[in-house]
Amino acid sequence: DSEGSLCSRIRNHETCANQRRQNYMDICAALRNYVTQFLTCTESSGNKVLLLDDDTSRFLSVVYGHTEILQNQVFLVQKIDNPSRENIHLKCICFLRPTRKNICLLAREVSNPKYDKYHLYFSNMVPHQYLEEIAECDSHERIDLVRECFLDVIVASPTLWTLDIPSIVPLQLAPNPSPRGWTAAQNEIFGRITEGVISSLLALRRRPVIRYQASSPMAAHLAQSVNDCMSSNHDLFDFRRFQQGRSPTLLILDRREDPVTPLLSQWTYTAMVHELCGGIEANLAKIKPDKQPEVMSPIYDKFYRENMDTNMGDLCERIEELTREYQAKTRATHAQNIESLDDMMAFVERYPEFRKFSGNVVKHFDIADTLSRIIGSRHLYEVGEVEQHLAVTQDHSAATCNVQAILDRDDVDGYDKLRVVMLYELRYQLEKGKRTPAFIQQLAQSGVENAGLVNDVVAFAGVEARTGDLFGNQTFSSSVGSRIRRLLRNVPNILNQHKPLVAELATQAVRGKLSTTAYPMLCNELGAGLGGLGGPTATTTTTTASSATSTASTGPAELFIFILGGATYEESVALNSIRGASIILGGTDILNSAKSAPSPRPGLPCPVLCPALSCLVPRPVPSFV
Repeated sequence: DSEGSLCSRIRNHETCANQRRQNYMDICAALRNYVTQFLTCTESSGNKVLLLDDDTSRFLSVVYGHTEILQNQVFLVQKIDNPSRENIHLKCICFLRPTRKNICLLAREVSNPKYDKYHLYFSNMVPHQYLEEIAECDSHERIDLVRECFLDVIVASPTLWTLDIPSIVPLQLAPNPSPRGWTAAQNEIFGRITEGVISSLLALRRRPVIRYQASSPMAAHLAQSVNDCMSSNHDLFDFRRFQQGRSPTLLILDRREDPVTPLLSQWTYTAMVHELCGGIEANLAKIKPDKQPEVMSPIYDKFYRENMDTNMGDLCERIEELTREYQAKTRATHAQNIESLDDMMAFVERYPEFRKFSGNVVKHFDIADTLSRIIGSRHLYEVGEVEQHLAVTQDHSAATCNVQAILDRDDVDGYDKLRVVMLYELRYQLEKGKRTPAFIQQLAQSGVENAGLVNDVVAFAGVEARTGDLFGNQTFSSSVGSRIRRLLRNVPNILNQHKPLVAELATQAVRGKLSTTAYPMLCNELGAGLGGLGGPTATTTTTTASSATSTASTGPAELFIFILGGATYEESVALNSIRGASIILGGTDILNSAKSAPSPRPGLPCPVLCPALSCLVPRPVPSFV
């Protein structure tokens, strides 16, 4: 194809992303729709090869199973950087991130083609110069189709996604936290964050009003970057026929405003696996060291989909019910009489489904048993009570006694002691009679490594770094009010008293009560938040207080929240319970209290919270290819 025709086809998104407006937003379904379309569209019919890179292999693995891909006439799945690929006379579907490395590999590929035809699908917007490079190298005219499909994030659930960037602490703590003050590598990370946010918006076909945390320079820069991208690509964001009524809102937050939530013990199914079993990476969790990772997919596992937000007590009851159902099916199978060929055929047809059900029962029983043993061996119920008291109650005398009692116990894991002291210092940082130095000394004397990281966490996300009233105790009225609400509120589980800050902010936003001073609105003067009204020549400004108050007075029906520094499963669960709006949560990573490499065992505080561990940790690529 000529360079001109190749470049002109890149803006044809209707076939690849013709999604109807739904009553709620489901980013998992939206991304699955992209894969279904490029695997089953008329142009891709027949046997074909699927060519991926490391990133798109991970994107694809969480929304589409390998067996499901092969069922769509995919003869072979390969990596584009594999030099040993052989020539095959088949059509090739290339699904790649539009990076400089991939464009070079693709240019080399089409200049010496190994396949009959190439259909190019990029996971995000492609710069025009990249298309020109590809067109110039396509001397054999093998490229038949070029499209953008916005599958550039890793989906964890229908309402939660991540970019899997382990740490952005160097960007947040830079002397000048802006593109001018960052290194080239740090600017590349910031660009990746912008691309991820843009991809999530385009996947769900929304052009939102942008609000950001005013106290975070990085949040302000990201808001401006996303807004500039929407303005310069106004044709991509022309979603007026999809956006009806109240405009959606994108709220950009900074993890430093709430360092408490990632440090707490978790008590819902997915969050516990992520916290206690070394983390869930691309839907894979290493439950036992001597076994293969378990697949934790809400798409293919009905029991997991229905119970991923279930607390430990209810989970055990559900697994008991699942076991009884399995026992009943086993008895029915054994009691079945096979007297004819038809009976045998019926049994053979039902057996694969029964075996799958059997494996699922064993998987969830083993996971629950592992979680229960870890909780018991580390005495996390007792530790969790102290954590919750520190998170929700302003009582320094009782808190000091509780923390001291935990530190004096020899049967409590040193890492859990470290988390408790971190929570104590975050809450009572300004308390005159605090005992943090003594607690740190006791931690060091008892053999706890990196006890000094308590000070690092406070330096990163302490009172000086926060602007809001995280613990609700900065004024007498707020302190008394929070105590009265706790007395009146029915708390069914003492381990679930803490409510993440993001849930409170989302509730305020949905009700139209979110402060326009602390969370100002960045909008386009030629059409604030209305898809397609702002052109590439439009300028962007922060709205004045009066206009922002008017625009934000009625809350959005759809809310996108992105947390710089990472989100948590606990926050996702809390947001899913908010009524009045459909909410999608995204983050640079999905946090647990500790992510250390290479050992999956929690041993050091999360690098997102601790500047001392701020180096980027490479993530494993799933064995999808």
